[in-house]
Amino acid sequence: MTTDKTKLRTTDTMRAAVIRRFGGPEALKVELIPIPQPKLGEVLVRIRAASINPLDYKIRSGQLQLLTGKNFPRILGCDFAGEVVDTNSTETEFGVGTRVFGMLNGFKGGGYAEYASVPVEWLAHTPTVLTDQEAAAIPVAARTAWKALRNLLHKVQPQSVLINGASGGVGTFAVQLARIIGVHVTAVSSRDAFNLVEQLGAERLLDYKETDFIKSSDRYNLIFDVAGNRNFCKCAPILNPKGLYITTAPSFQGVLAFVFAQPFTGKKALILDLRPDGTDLTNIARMVTENNLRPIVGKIFPLSEVAAAHTYGETKHPRGKIILQI
Repeated sequence: MTTDKTKLRTTDTMRAAVIRRFGGPEALKVELIPIPQPKLGEVLVRIRAASINPLDYKIRSGQLQLLTGKNFPRILGCDFAGEVVDTNSTETEFGVGTRVFGMLNGFKGGGYAEYASVPVEWLAHTPTVLTDQEAAAIPVAARTAWKALRNLLHKVQPQSVLINGASGGVGTFAVQLARIIGVHVTAVSSRDAFNLVEQLGAERLLDYKETDFIKSSDRYNLIFDVAGNRNFCKCAPILNPKGLYITTAPSFQGVLAFVFAQPFTGKKALILDLRPDGTDLTNIARMVTENNLRPIVGKIFPLSEVAAAHTYGETKHPRGKIILQI
């Protein structure tokens, strides 16, 4: 195992935001815990920034305990950026000192900490044009948007896409990726975010407070329900024949709608399931460099204010990603 000058020992500790029970933001406490040791095929990353995702709120509150179990203490967070400080891998691409960003298993977490042990196949090189805060905003949000929109890559143009929740972390990437692919975008957001989403590439803007898009006479090849507040049955009437509905936040009723309604409509629905994948992140990093794909950083909190960051994310309508500076 190769280490840097810090000579990390198994007795060394790190700061991490830990939950020892399910609850509100107050359940998050910054503690000193042992630094993880990289297993075979892993590297130890000194995390400089992490981003907050809606999944983190759900895990913290106990909404997903059937999936996560009740194992405590638990460190939340799957998006991170930093540099490699230790390696237990024969892979030379990510040697000590390499700037990296990546995505951990969302249900297991580990990103709200000064260090994380990460399999090399979950990593990508941080583009030189990005700060660590910007790189940490990429993994979950950009991969979610990319998996949703690449369904249109090989379709006959022109294509029309509606993005519901266009000014958030996933939405801002989705608008940009749609521009890169070359499809027409209708963006649903608040009016005060119009300038942002228009600059990112949206051609048509709808204020969700003033216009209910499902009552429109317009038709779309794809509806990407990032906000998760319009299910498949409600959206199917405004999808073109063989159109696709995609959501990141399905409800129980929404899943039932997928199962029972799809066979009769000829239209399809898809729930995105993300697993860590360094290859995807490498492709996205290339688009950052070649296509000016940019993460939108909404607000930055120090690790010590992680509870405030969760409160902000759950009670406001953040533009872009919320970042923890670690």
